[in-house]
Amino acid sequence: LTAAATGALAAEGCQDERSIKSADSATATKVQFKNESKSRIKIYWLNYDGKREHYSDVAPGRSYTQETYMTHPWVVTDTNGQCILLFRPLPGATVATITTVD
Repeated sequence: LTAAATGALAAEGCQDERSIKSADSATATKVQFKNESKSRIKIYWLNYDGKREHYSDVAPGRSYTQETYMTHPWVVTDTNGQCILLFRPLPGATVATITTVD
């Protein structure tokens, strides 16, 4: 699986997903997920136990905006649940643009 993502975000490696979880909810921010690929993507929040919580499916050419916190990690997957992108938002508005999903 390969993917390309652009945007102002603090990317983590998908291989680190099992060791990452949400921390406090102190600094609010927003994330916009833009799907510029040709495939549907799924958006998950990693909760305080490090477990995925499904928030949205985003069709090709569509976007989804989510209010969140800087210490809350997000996972973008393909339709099979395979991680494409794992990141934490940065201050201000974060845009995660998914350009390819193979």
